[in-house]
Amino acid sequence: MKKGSIYLIISALLFGFIGVFNRWILLPPTVLSFYRFIIAAIFLFIVIKFKKEKIKFLSKDIPLLVLLSVGYIISSIFFIKAIRYLTISSADFVFYLFPVLVAILSPVFLKERVQIKTFFALLIALIGIYFLLGPENLKGNFNGSNLIGLACSFIAAIAYAMNILISKKLAAHYSSYSLTFVQCIIGSIILLPFIISTDYTLTINNFVLLLVFGIVIWGAGITLLFKGLKTVTASESAIIMYLDPLSATIYGVILFREIPAVISLIGGVLIIIAGYMITINKRQQNSNHTLSTSI
Repeated sequence: MKKGSIYLIISALLFGFIGVFNRWILLPPTVLSFYRFIIAAIFLFIVIKFKKEKIKFLSKDIPLLVLLSVGYIISSIFFIKAIRYLTISSADFVFYLFPVLVAILSPVFLKERVQIKTFFALLIALIGIYFLLGPENLKGNFNGSNLIGLACSFIAAIAYAMNILISKKLAAHYSSYSLTFVQCIIGSIILLPFIISTDYTLTINNFVLLLVFGIVIWGAGITLLFKGLKTVTASESAIIMYLDPLSATIYGVILFREIPAVISLIGGVLIIIAGYMITINKRQQNSNHTLSTSI
């Protein structure tokens, strides 16, 4: 197996733990997002210095960078909320609608041509979401918490899709490490007033979990992702990236005994198929463009 593939596999397995840590760390979503951003920023700053890269941005790109960071915040906060209403597997599966959403929004924001495959992928994804509502909801007995969680995860997916579209405009001029670092810094600054006005207690247990989350799960995960994408083909990386929601489902079963209903698993698999159809097509069109994971 290629070394790049091993990097991507480890990265995907680490990212699968994101939902677990969002469940374990008992802090308000804004507070959790703030600490995750600031810890990750410190880690990435060290990586950038080690790689001897320069962190320099043009003034004309600052509005886009701020917009990128706002999208990052929205995606993070709503995904955390989704995890607290849904099982980890359901939240992750809905979030992985983002490749389909990128394909739908690209013609509007990037003037790209709509392909027939996009409509097929959208139809498959919609059927997947319908199944994810669960047996009771399919019968019309809607569960309020379930619907709120699905809505939160969907909003997180939309925000992340917007981030990818904005990143496409910036990726040609800046490194992935620098872009992610700046997102974390600006995001931390924007969230700082909310942190000051929020009443919370940072326990030793939460602090340790935050360090592991920010450095090992996210910092190491994103580093391995970028290293792997340099050598792995488009088709390989598109397949490997879906180890994230699949591993998240397994972690949910092992750690929280969240055993998904068969119909929910079918819905999740349909969403993965839809996302894969779009992702592999996009990466074949432009093998230099990568989608970073930053929930």
